[in-house]
Amino acid sequence: MNQLDPAARRTYEERFVKVLALVVGVAVLVPALIALATTPAGASYVGFQTNFDDHMVYAAWMRQAMDAHFFFDNRFTIDAQPTLTVHVYFFVLGLIAKVTGIGLACALARSALSMAFIVLLAKLVRRLSEDVYTTKLAMTLAVLGGGVGYLCWHDFGRLIEKPSILPAAFTLG
Repeated sequence: MNQLDPAARRTYEERFVKVLALVVGVAVLVPALIALATTPAGASYVGFQTNFDDHMVYAAWMRQAMDAHFFFDNRFTIDAQPTLTVHVYFFVLGLIAKVTGIGLACALARSALSMAFIVLLAKLVRRLSEDVYTTKLAMTLAVLGGGVGYLCWHDFGRLIEKPSILPAAFTLG
């Protein structure tokens, strides 16, 4: 196979990484922007589509940071709170949320960190492959494979049964 000179290879890869990062960064924003735009009056969108129980704790930490608290407590427990939890990421998001609101701050952080992940992944893949095609394929598979994992969500603790087309009288259970 014909190999590119290192300067041309770097140019092609950098252009591909920039486009991929931009596409993913915008794609990550789409669900949040739709939810923010369609939130009914009197309701609030907190920036998360799934796993609400964990994300409500994070939103509560951001709310505490908006109120200038550096040490957080977990507002979703009845246990005694020593107010010693420090989480710099959610503190910074809380400061951003003072201006944008919690939902938009979370969406912007998700987009920015997705783009940063792609740039860092590209640096790793470049070290492992000399071929531009292999680099592009590895980047695309990693991004698509990592991004659609949520489609296989499983609610643990619930029985999952495969639907049967046969009437109940003809099944073995």
